[in-house]
Amino acid sequence: MKSADPAHRKLRFARTRQRVASLLLLAVFAWLIWAAYSGRYDAQVQQLADWLQSAWQRLTR
Repeated sequence: MKSADPAHRKLRFARTRQRVASLLLLAVFAWLIWAAYSGRYDAQVQQLADWLQSAWQRLTR
């Protein structure tokens, strides 16, 4: 069965920003899986929370 549009179109892949965003999201998921697997999830989350709190305090001074 032939296509209704015989003109071959070039495949369009994701743009650079989309690729970077997807790689960043993949890295975050990989980090979460690693932290959960290694049993360090609570410690890592607490470390992130402490860093966010100190960054917020520096911004609000």
